[in-house]
Order: sequence, then structure tokens, then C-alpha cells
Amino acid sequence: MSNYRRERVADLLRMFVGEEIRRCRDPRLEMVSITGLELSKDLRHAKLYWSVASFSPDAVAPTDDETPEQFLPDQSDVDQIQAALKGATGLFRKRIAQELDLRYVPDLSFFFDRTAITGSRIDHLLSKV
Repeated sequence: MSNYRRERVADLLRMFVGEEIRRCRDPRLEMVSITGLELSKDLRHAKLYWSVASFSPDAVAPTDDETPEQFLPDQSDVDQIQAALKGATGLFRKRIAQELDLRYVPDLSFFFDRTAITGSRIDHLLSKV
């Protein structure tokens, strides 16, 4: 299978799951956005990376007396969101099966994406130099 097809399916899944998260009525998922998706070569396993919208790189712009760590979600918040995503995985897979024309519905695994926070921290440190 070509990488082009895998990338197209990954983009489609990322957008679709992002929309499904916005449709969820769970208050823990209100600010969650999907930042990336890695799809296995056989299209049966997907790793979805998520972040909280209020912790995006644009929102994390600390002033001189603030540090990017102040903008990090608490570990308890991350755990609650992770539990909500894990609980909704069955719903997401069902909706994928109903709406998308895929031979296999991939297994979904969710991981917290720390790259925006790390990038902001590096920018903050570089601005001090």
C-alpha cells in the first residue's frame, strides 16, 4: 500500500475524529483537539495525539514573569481527558464504520501531545537570551 493512501486516510481519520470529539457532550472534551495521527501500514492501528485548545502554541505566550509550565494542564486533567477519550473510543469506531468507506476500522489509541508546550518553553527560554 502506498504512503500516499495511508496519509490520505490518516488525514481523513484525524479530521473525522476531531469533529466527533466536538460533537461529544462530555464537558471534559470541550477544549480537546487532535493534533496528529500516526496510522500503521496495514491501516488497522491509529495513534491519535491530542492537546487542549487553550494550551495551543498561540495561546501559550508567556510574559517575562510567566513560565510556560503555568499553562500546562494538571496531570489530573490530562488523566480525566484521557479516560474520557478511552471511554468514547467505541463510539468513535462505530461512527467511523458508519460514515467512512474503509475496509477496516482501525483501533484507536490516544496520547497527550506535549510538543506545543515544549516549543513554547523553548521560545520562552530563547527570548530570555
